[in-house]
Amino acid sequence: MAKKTPKKGKQKHQVLLLVICGLLLVLLGLGYRIHLNRSLSFNGNYSVKSSHSVNTAPKQIIIKSLEISLPIKQTIIKNGVWEVFNEGASHLSTSGYPDENKPIIVYAHNRNNQFGKIDGLKKGDQIILSDGLNHYLYLVSRQKVVEPSNTQALKESRGEILILYTCTGFADSKRLLVYANRIE
Repeated sequence: MAKKTPKKGKQKHQVLLLVICGLLLVLLGLGYRIHLNRSLSFNGNYSVKSSHSVNTAPKQIIIKSLEISLPIKQTIIKNGVWEVFNEGASHLSTSGYPDENKPIIVYAHNRNNQFGKIDGLKKGDQIILSDGLNHYLYLVSRQKVVEPSNTQALKESRGEILILYTCTGFADSKRLLVYANRIE
C-alpha cells in the first residue's frame, strides 16, 4: 500500500501558511487603523479666517434619531493636522458659526460613542447645535464618501450648512461627510 502522509503533510503546511498570511494581513490592517485613528484629518489644510469668541461657538451636538448627545470642543489645524478628541466632537474654529452664513464643520472619531453611527442618518433627520443659550436646527440633506485628500468637499457648500465628518471604509481609509441645512 502506498503512503499518503507526504500529501497530507503538504496540505497541512499549505493550510498553516494560509493561516499565517491571514493573521499577518489582519495585523497589518489593525496597525493601519491605529495609525489612522491618531489623526482623523483630511490630508491637507482647510482654512477660513475667523475671529469668534468662545461664547458664540457651538458647545453641544444632539442627534435624537441616533441617540447622540456630545459636547463640542473648539479646535484648530496645527501643522496640517486636525486636532481631534477621544471624547465628544470637535468644531473647526476656522469654519463657520451659527447665524454666520458659512459652512460649519463638526467632526469626531468613528466610534460608537462619537460619530460611529452617523452613516445611519437619513435625509430629513434632525441635528441640533447648541451654543449654551440658543438651539439651531439642521435637517440632513445628503451624505458623501470622499478620499482623505479631498478637502474640496468641505469648500463646495455655500451658506450656513452643517457638515459632519468622520472616518469610514476599510481601516478608516475614507471620509464620510453628512450635510445638513439650517432650518429657521
